[in-house]
Amino acid sequence: IQNYLKAFENTNGAVEMSLVQGNQGTALVHVTGKHTKPFEWSPGNVLPATDTKVDYKLGMFLTLDNNGKNKKEIDVWDNATIMEQLGYSTEPVPQKTGATQTGTPSRRT
Repeated sequence: IQNYLKAFENTNGAVEMSLVQGNQGTALVHVTGKHTKPFEWSPGNVLPATDTKVDYKLGMFLTLDNNGKNKKEIDVWDNATIMEQLGYSTEPVPQKTGATQTGTPSRRT
């Protein structure tokens, strides 16, 4: 998330819906931002700034401690939508069994 926030200025999030029960919570967040700086999307893989706006949904799953502080957080978002909005191909990269996906997505022109 820190790499994302460095690369996308003016990132804003608006909670569209949330549900809380006890110390557990979920939220659906509408996120917008602008890709103005290089984005390191995985170690060693950097996407140059595209000056493109992105608009997507983020799902948050939270567990709070007894003082209301964040104890655990899981965030889920659609990377394919973000990459497509930036103009990159979202075609799957073939992988060998047990291999980790590496490489830079191809930019559409």
